[in-house]
Amino acid sequence: MHTRNRIISKASEFYGSLGINAVRNDDIASSLGISKATIYKHFESKECLVNRVVESQLARHFDQLSRIRSQATTAIQVVDQVSDYMMQIKNETNMNFYRDVKRSYDSASRMISDFMCDLQELIIQPAVKTGVRDGYFRSDTREVFVSEMWLALIEWQPAKPGDWVYAKRHFIRGLLTDKGRSLYHPVNRPEEWASVMIDKKNGQEYAHDECDSRYYD
Repeated sequence: MHTRNRIISKASEFYGSLGINAVRNDDIASSLGISKATIYKHFESKECLVNRVVESQLARHFDQLSRIRSQATTAIQVVDQVSDYMMQIKNETNMNFYRDVKRSYDSASRMISDFMCDLQELIIQPAVKTGVRDGYFRSDTREVFVSEMWLALIEWQPAKPGDWVYAKRHFIRGLLTDKGRSLYHPVNRPEEWASVMIDKKNGQEYAHDECDSRYYD
């Protein structure tokens, strides 16, 4: 791997796990066995490196999201699986990363905002429109409004780790016709429950079916 790409990859790893402001270029250089001067040979400033890291991450994510869209067989799957992927990204990234970008790196922040707009306009809104056309989503559904609600759902910080799954299910069910509901059976999708949900703050543990019974008949 080219040195420039190695630097981007290692910086992405460190920023994602620790946040940007907690990571020095010295840390990245030491981890790679190179000098800090080598980093500045490829990136004139830390801001430049951050921009390239964010650019690389967003390109990779959009490729994966586009793949999800192309492989899905219904609009319901698109909305469901794209939502899950976005939450996976969020859960795997230290929240300090997003806070640092927003506070200190305007160009990177704009890239993320543009990415979310593209995601709404190029994937979510067309999926909603297709879902209405195919009879899976209600005929009075407005794709732009729904995409804004979807974005709010993705950006939401739930108090309990399992609550986002329930919120997503309610969101999708609110779009569905009878035809759509006949295809959407999330309670029967064990991959969403790879482990028992644990409320870390209160130390409570919910078994899979207990979680479901709190929200559904």
